[in-house]
Formats: sequence, structure tokens, C-alpha cells
Amino acid sequence: SFGHSFGPPRTLSLAEDGRLLALGLEEGKIEIWDSWTGEKIQSLIHKGAYNATVSLSPNGRVLASTGNSHLGVWDVKSGKLLRDVKLKDTKSTGMSVAWSPSALALGTSTGEIRMWWVDH
Repeated sequence: SFGHSFGPPRTLSLAEDGRLLALGLEEGKIEIWDSWTGEKIQSLIHKGAYNATVSLSPNGRVLASTGNSHLGVWDVKSGKLLRDVKLKDTKSTGMSVAWSPSALALGTSTGEIRMWWVDH
């Protein structure tokens, strides 16, 4: 328990070492916490998303978020949006994202699955 109050998380993602915890909240809000100290590291907004789905890369350096037919890729340390990918299908909702050490996968409510090979 962090002893902090925030709205109910819609999605959670934990870095491989268990230190960083990302929360996808309502209204596109994203928070990244240090689970060892209970300190908030970043507060981000995935613009236009009602609920942000989040996934931390295995090393915790990059965060992917989805919502409102967009995929956002963020630098965790700086909070900078590195990429904003507009998906072709603007009706996609309920998207999910997952990382491996070498790839990022995205699944949409329309059944489309996309993968990107990454060097993070």
C-alpha cells in the first residue's frame, strides 16, 4: 500500500524488477510510481482517451499507452511522448498492449493485432 489516494486503476503494469508501477486511470490519466519508495515518478495524460491502457517495457524505461485509437510511446524518465501512432481503425476500443524484450504487441477490439520490433 502506498498510502496515496487515486481513482480506481483501469490497468496496471509492473516493470520486470518490480520497482516501477504504471497505472492507467480514467480520463486518460497515467501515473508511474516507485513501488519501493511509494513516490510518484510521473503524471501523464493520454489525450482523448477515456481509459488509458498501460504497459511498461521489461526494463521500465518506456511505457506504451492506448486509448481513442492511438498508441502512445513514452519515455518514463522524462515523461516525453516519443511516438503517437494513429490507428487506421478509428472504431477500435478496449485495446491492450504487451511488451517482450524485443517487441511491442497491440490488440484491438476489432481483432487486429500489430507488432513492432523495438530496441529500447
